[in-house]
Formats: sequence, C-alpha cells, structure tokens
Amino acid sequence: MKTRAYLLSLLTISMLSACSQQEATSVDEISSKYNTSQTPAKETEMSGFDCIAEFKDRLYLLGRGDDYPNFIAQDITIELIKQDPESKLISATCKSEVELGVKFADVIVDGTAQQSLDYLEASFPLELVVFNGEENWILDTVLQYQVDGLSSQEIPTLTKHFKVIESYDENRRVLKKFNLNYSDSSSD
Repeated sequence: MKTRAYLLSLLTISMLSACSQQEATSVDEISSKYNTSQTPAKETEMSGFDCIAEFKDRLYLLGRGDDYPNFIAQDITIELIKQDPESKLISATCKSEVELGVKFADVIVDGTAQQSLDYLEASFPLELVVFNGEENWILDTVLQYQVDGLSSQEIPTLTKHFKVIESYDENRRVLKKFNLNYSDSSSD
C-alpha cells in the first residue's frame, strides 16, 4: 500500500512541477513545513563523486558553492521530502561522468566582440537509496543544473531538474519505469 501511495506521490509532484516554476526552497523551510529534520550530506552516504573531478574547479558557476556533496544531497532531499515527508535519503552514488553542456554568447568588451560563457548545464547520473518510511527503494535518477545568463549584466538564473528514471525494491526488482521531471528555478 505504501508503495502505491509513494508512486502516486511521485506522479502528483511531477504534474505540479510541470504546471509552475517554484522559488528555490531551503531544506530548513521544507523540514519545518513537514516537521522533520535531516542534515543531508552528514546523514547520507555519498560515493562515486570522483566523477566530478574534471568539473570541480568550475562548480562555483552553478551558484551552489563548492561543497558539492552537501548541495547535491540537499537538493535531492528537498525533492524527496516534497513527495513524501517520511522520505529519507540514505545514499547517493554518482554512476558515471557528469555530463556538461555549454553555450557561448557574443559580448562587446572594450569595443571588441568576444565569446563569453552564457549557459552551463551539468547532469549528474545518480543512484539513490531512499527510505520511504517503511522500506528502502533504489532510484535511478538524473540531477541536472542549468545556469543561464552568465554573460549578462543580470543575475543568472539557476534551474534544477530532478528526473526519476526507474525505481527498484531492495532486491533490484523493478517497481516502476517512468520519466518524471521536477524543476525548481531561481535567480541567485
């Protein structure tokens, strides 16, 4: 019964997220709303994040700081708690290299046209173990950050997408294959 409710919760949050962009919300706000507390990276086993090695010196461009285990765990935790207040992120494993995408814009510097980084996209392929209040689930996910307007005089816009691809029980039996996207946009 809990499994069906959890799947319905995933589908509901997907539909709600598709209908409106939400302001960035901190874990503290989410935790107080649902009367729960979780310190993401300290309570979560984080592994495989050597996949970030080549990208590590550019993490600051995401506008999330350089403590990537903490901000990744925090962003995942926010999405999980929105879906089910009893959810707890047990572990997150980076499954392969971070996929990067960039776009450049023409800018004028001292009267000369130059190319400047304007858009950055970083996709983290993750396997999560999540306790849903009754049992552990394994989720194949992609956490994606998109930063737009880096070359602009305006504040860049950060958009986060959390995509659940497939879910398994602890014995690796497929519970559900789906393509759910959760988005959160903010200007930092």
